[in-house]
Amino acid sequence: ELVLELVREIGQERQPVHVGLGAGYSAMLVAKHLASRIRSDESCPGLVLHALSAGGFLPDKPQRSPIMYFNYFDDVLPRVNYVALFSPTIVPDSEYQRIQTSPGVKTAFDRASEIDVVVTSFAWVGDEHGMLGQYLGQLSEAGQLGPQAIQAMREAGWIGDVQFQPYSPDGPIRDGCPVRAVTLFELSDLVRIAGSEGKHVVLLARPCGQCGQLKTAALKPLLTQPSLRLWTHLIMDVDTAAGVLRKPPAAI
Repeated sequence: ELVLELVREIGQERQPVHVGLGAGYSAMLVAKHLASRIRSDESCPGLVLHALSAGGFLPDKPQRSPIMYFNYFDDVLPRVNYVALFSPTIVPDSEYQRIQTSPGVKTAFDRASEIDVVVTSFAWVGDEHGMLGQYLGQLSEAGQLGPQAIQAMREAGWIGDVQFQPYSPDGPIRDGCPVRAVTLFELSDLVRIAGSEGKHVVLLARPCGQCGQLKTAALKPLLTQPSLRLWTHLIMDVDTAAGVLRKPPAAI
């Protein structure tokens, strides 16, 4: 309902309205219900949906890839166009700039500035179902990533990630992550967008979609650290809100 409200508000000034969808279970649910909500709504402004990342890290969970969400909108009445992002999910740092200029990728990056509303979630390092953590674990089990790499991230304060980009309580972890996800926006870009007039970033702070575990610890830096204030609208459940407000126990 919030995303639709923002779409209608922007649509009064210009159309189509551009919505960027992140990867993950929460964003998938938003896309699914948004499509259901506007299916027969002829008054809804025209939409252009952008995939914020190339996909999810996990080949057995393709439904969490933004490109897959586009299928929900096949039969809606409002006119919907798409900007997909076709690239490897991750690339070496040395290859990142070349990937950005390759066919199937360049158009997505060139049009990223058109996005009016970003919809994304985040993960907590302590949740075993976070996609970045699962992927790093798979690399480690396969012998493609030494345990010292993950340990170095933890020592850097790794507490969560947004769009597969890790952060600590003090801000983004720029050099500690051994993988580089292909995503339209860096954390600093999202902070900039959130501070731009007429732009919106909707951050989804729901419990883990698989185990129901709260991600309060990873949410707090996104509330308190200016370099991580990457949202304009925050959606959370009652338990998460209570966890944020709960004071830590007094030291003995």
